[in-house]
Amino acid sequence: MRQVSDGAILTDLRAPAPETRDESRPLRWSENIQGNVLAAFNKDQQTFLLLRFTDAAKARQWLGRMEPMISDTREVEDFNERFSERRRLLGHDPADMAATWVGMALTVEALRMVGDETIKKDLRDPGNLPRESTMAAFLQGAAKRADILGDTGADDPRHWYFGHEVPGQDDWNVHAIVTVAADRPEDLRNRLSRIRDLCARHQVAEVYEQAATTLPGKAAGHEHFGFKDGVSQPGVKQFHRPEPSRAGERMNRPGTVLVDPGEFVLGAAPHTIEDGLIKRPAGDGRAQLDCPEWMKDGSFMVLRRLRQDVAGWWAQIERLGGDRSAEQKDRLAARMVGRWRSGAPLAHHPDVDPHTSGVRMDNDFDYRDDPAGYDTPRCAHIRKMHPRNGLAEQPPDEGKAAAKRRLIRRGIPFGPKFDPATGEGNGADTERGLVFVAFCSDLAEQFEFLQQSWANNDDFPNKVVPGLPNSEKPDGVDPVIGSSPSMTCRFYERPAKEDGADVPQELKIERFVRTQGTEYALTPSKKLIRRLAAGA
Repeated sequence: MRQVSDGAILTDLRAPAPETRDESRPLRWSENIQGNVLAAFNKDQQTFLLLRFTDAAKARQWLGRMEPMISDTREVEDFNERFSERRRLLGHDPADMAATWVGMALTVEALRMVGDETIKKDLRDPGNLPRESTMAAFLQGAAKRADILGDTGADDPRHWYFGHEVPGQDDWNVHAIVTVAADRPEDLRNRLSRIRDLCARHQVAEVYEQAATTLPGKAAGHEHFGFKDGVSQPGVKQFHRPEPSRAGERMNRPGTVLVDPGEFVLGAAPHTIEDGLIKRPAGDGRAQLDCPEWMKDGSFMVLRRLRQDVAGWWAQIERLGGDRSAEQKDRLAARMVGRWRSGAPLAHHPDVDPHTSGVRMDNDFDYRDDPAGYDTPRCAHIRKMHPRNGLAEQPPDEGKAAAKRRLIRRGIPFGPKFDPATGEGNGADTERGLVFVAFCSDLAEQFEFLQQSWANNDDFPNKVVPGLPNSEKPDGVDPVIGSSPSMTCRFYERPAKEDGADVPQELKIERFVRTQGTEYALTPSKKLIRRLAAGA
């Protein structure tokens, strides 16, 4: 029987065995790719430890002690499949199944410190890398690319809690991000205690700790503004089962397109390795990866602390809604997001929240029949971040074009649920928000592109729609996470009559999501962690 990672704590009574190995999905069985990249941790209790190495030799020893704790894809997905099957049989979450997972990501500073001579050479900045390349993004770090991310003014790195340089100090630097995820608080505490003990013994200092938990009760699965989160995740070829009746989609997930694994895992299909570098196929249309071969089976991690002003968000809805009814104001908020609070998409339910998520059908839609944005506004958050088959450029296969920008997101809320009536600590003054976690193979062409070219771009996704009056004006910024000089978004309502006029509603909005820290890091393969620990 295969041994799980030392970091796993499993309680698994009467759980069905995982499926027989399917060779058509080799990534499902990977013991080299870390968990949470493809196989989600999916835990209610999570803590992110941002750590600093003080001694290279001791840091390598620490990596060697940590490596057995790091969870891999196979063991995490084994558990997830057993858990899902038990839940299907019982009709509810099985209380007798629990696990604790550990993940690790390393910044470029860490790799330069503990890497061998080959790694150190590969991480020297030649000074002529294209700014739109992922290696430039990784070598420079998020703080030096704040202009691309729209992190200016109150979001400037100078105000961040982590990820920014502090002049005259050296204790701000982050080398490792350790994620600990558990079903039960006591398991989380025990695992954190063990990791902190290892840190103390190897002179690894703690720079920042970010605790996070899913919201309680009926708010579970929702973010702090009240909307169901994480509804639209990409399927991954060679990891998820394909749907026999719907080519190119994930089994039992209508509308969830299977994306090439190379969009998330370095060196996976269709990547090739040439002259020691991980390459995209010729004609891809994006900047070449050119990541060192030793990054194979790794994934770039983006960690962001995003503060949400819940009171401000809903006060804005009240202001913009004016004398409309409560139901109409709720629809206005849904039009900013593109989904109702239940997670139901406006594409299926443009006028009324069904107050229940269709789950299986919540991703089975696109925007080809809604070019004007009557149902889902063109500036709505989910349309900005995942335009599906609704790109302005109308490429031959626009679904594939959009798939090249996908991220695997593993975010989780931090801070208490906003509920001032329940007492001190739950009001507007308490910090709350989202720990944004994403994995991709290209920081520049995926994460940064989404932020700069889509979310913050007033002219995306469409500028002119044939037959739509006034559509030459920009659609506006993403009203949830976007930042632009205009801070305006435009909604079109479907005309009451076929020959009626389209009167756009221009909304002047404010920002209620603020960046308080960002780190770029490599989630290394288990093999690379062992290489770093060996120091040879």
